[in-house]
Amino acid sequence: MKRALLIVVLAAACTGAAKEKDAPPAKTVAATVAPKREKFPVVVKSDAAATCEAHFEGEAPPPDLKAPLVFGTTRLFFTFKDSKTALEFNPQGELFFSDWSFDIFSPDGKWVALLQDRFGPYHVVSVAKLPDYLKGKAQPDKVVTVPRSPGEQALVHSGAKWISASELEYQVGGETSEAKRASVP
Repeated sequence: MKRALLIVVLAAACTGAAKEKDAPPAKTVAATVAPKREKFPVVVKSDAAATCEAHFEGEAPPPDLKAPLVFGTTRLFFTFKDSKTALEFNPQGELFFSDWSFDIFSPDGKWVALLQDRFGPYHVVSVAKLPDYLKGKAQPDKVVTVPRSPGEQALVHSGAKWISASELEYQVGGETSEAKRASVP
């Protein structure tokens, strides 16, 4: 994501014989300032008891783009009710601005679905096991992806949403997309 820059061009007239104190003051020739973009935190609770909270951080997209706030996400970390430590989510691959989702917890708050890369997979992890998973001490409870043959093009994974407490729906595709469903243990 590009950041707005303040560009200022300064011009000063001086000759080789002029001393620094004799030079005329510098003046601004051109200045461009991009509109200010607000940094944001978004907190999503796992359930009513808030045993786990997901904290999304980023920079709001420019208002003229009319893009959803989630498109500005650059970081995700979790906090837990019984701990004062925040644990950062580090995907295995690269997530683009359009790959993030605030809808990661199952409706009952027992599961979290985390996209690992633009091309998948999703890791589904029980919230109870999430701290160990984020520390690299536990594996996901389920890996959700579409199997492909060697040499077959990777499919973009997107739009995951929980349709029940134990079923996740997501899109895979390239030029066209197809809905897939996965049940969690």
